[in-house]
Amino acid sequence: MDYLSLLSSAVSYLEAHLKEDPSYLDVSEAVALSPYHFMRVWKAVTGYTVDEYVRKRKLYLAALDLSSSKEAVLEVGYRYGYQTPESFTKAFVAFHGVTPTYARKHRGSIQPFLPLEITTSIKGGHLMEYTIEKKKAFKIIGLKRASETETAYDRLPAFWDEVLKDICNPNSPNRSLIEKCHIGKYGVCVSRPNCKDFDYYIAGDYHGEKVPEGFEVLEVPARLWARFRCLGKMPGAMQSVNTRIYSEWLPNSKEYEMDGNIDVEYYSDGNKAAVDYESEIWLPIKKK
Repeated sequence: MDYLSLLSSAVSYLEAHLKEDPSYLDVSEAVALSPYHFMRVWKAVTGYTVDEYVRKRKLYLAALDLSSSKEAVLEVGYRYGYQTPESFTKAFVAFHGVTPTYARKHRGSIQPFLPLEITTSIKGGHLMEYTIEKKKAFKIIGLKRASETETAYDRLPAFWDEVLKDICNPNSPNRSLIEKCHIGKYGVCVSRPNCKDFDYYIAGDYHGEKVPEGFEVLEVPARLWARFRCLGKMPGAMQSVNTRIYSEWLPNSKEYEMDGNIDVEYYSDGNKAAVDYESEIWLPIKKK
């Protein structure tokens, strides 16, 4: 799979359907990639969500229409999805920094936002550290929370804090299970069918123990994994590597592409706030 060509096709689709407010589901279907994986690659490479891209492109085009015609502000706003002059003006000012009326008279005040040109290259001062490994299926046990992909970097650390404080503490009634299974060893992302969001598990190894209320068991299927080493304070070190996987490694890989709907974070024992803390990201892959 050529991810750069895929993303270029996504831009072409968005440009052809801007006024229809295309969603992640629409675009991912158009380029034949799961919404979850499309979102992760798109956001890592472009830096925008689909909604942000569409909104900024429409506001730029609306400004061009205003500056080149005598149409009423309401008519232009309505064409680009705004139902009232107030909502259009508010969004317009937030993006361009001036009102629609001012932009009409002062074309130079318009904030440009041109169609994206998709390019990527290996960045940074060193190559990413990873190994390719085939693993048998294994089961995990842990706590699950639904997460929005767009806000995961902010919300998941809070979920970890909540679990460590309220569940994995010395007074927990499930303390023996937590210690035996090493709850917190894994963070597992499971994408949902036809959805950009995912379920996230804070989990450990399952050996057949009784499952307490609130906990769930999940089988991680046998897969070929690319295991990326992360070194440094959490969560920043892992988030940085994750971004590089989707913005650099995956688009540039000539040998592998994603395979499956589960990816895994592995956490070693130790101080997660230390500069030499080690963790890993496991990406399910297959040969192209």
